[in-house]
Amino acid sequence: MQAIRDRTVFLEATQERNPELLRIAAELHREGIIAPSTFVLDIDRIADNARILSTEANRFGIAVYVMTKQAGRNPFMARAALLGGIPAAVAVEFAEACILHLHKVPLGNIGHLVQVPMRDVPQALDMLPEVMTVFTIDQAQHVSSAAMHKGMQQDILLRVLDEADFSYPGQQGGFRLVDLPEAISTIRKLDGVRPTGVTSFPCLCYDDQLQEVRPTPNFSTLLDAADLLRRNFAVTVKQVNAPSVTCAATIPLLASMGATHGEPGSALTGNTPLHAVTMQPEVPAQVYVSEVVSTRDNEAYC
Repeated sequence: MQAIRDRTVFLEATQERNPELLRIAAELHREGIIAPSTFVLDIDRIADNARILSTEANRFGIAVYVMTKQAGRNPFMARAALLGGIPAAVAVEFAEACILHLHKVPLGNIGHLVQVPMRDVPQALDMLPEVMTVFTIDQAQHVSSAAMHKGMQQDILLRVLDEADFSYPGQQGGFRLVDLPEAISTIRKLDGVRPTGVTSFPCLCYDDQLQEVRPTPNFSTLLDAADLLRRNFAVTVKQVNAPSVTCAATIPLLASMGATHGEPGSALTGNTPLHAVTMQPEVPAQVYVSEVVSTRDNEAYC
């Protein structure tokens, strides 16, 4: 799997489709209102992009959670997405969950890429997420214990990742398919949690040679895991959560393959790899402001 290497293409796309954002960002810098190393977000365009995404998701029967990690866990981005019709956010780590919860952003999923630390599970449960993702039986047991102490039952997603699947460094955790029957047998005996679905990452990736988004082996693993839970354990699978490169262009693919949920992040700011090379409905809505500190041989250094 490959990704866009030349980031200037995003600047070119922004120049073409949202020049006002560049003008405002430069003006704010010249006037000293913002410092170098600042991201400027176009909140109106983010809300518009969210409307595009939520409309397309509704058309294909897909639910979406807003992902804010690409924008520095920015709660204002999340709230703009809420205005655009996306009802909840995903927090890939506990720190992100805290920021979103502080700003009254409903939480759809916690623990997507990084497990909630044991000491923080009770606080995470207080945020009333729709689901929590668990990578291990131990984590499921800990969530169950904390939930029972609070007199509640928490819906959980099982993160699945098989031998041939693709993963980024440090993100290899999850239940192997071969171990899933034993794991679900144990987890279903826990009174404080209720397994309601599966997830993996990344389920889609952009191939810059083909200039298109393609399913990874992880997607097949995800579907096999969901099928196993339904057929062998009569689990009501409410979520087949298939994140990565969720945008208007890939929502039909998610639906056709059997996913129920996606997690748009870069699509909300109009800068997925697809947006760099093709015209997409979402408009670029984020720029990074730096400063020229010197020039040499007709080159500027920032």
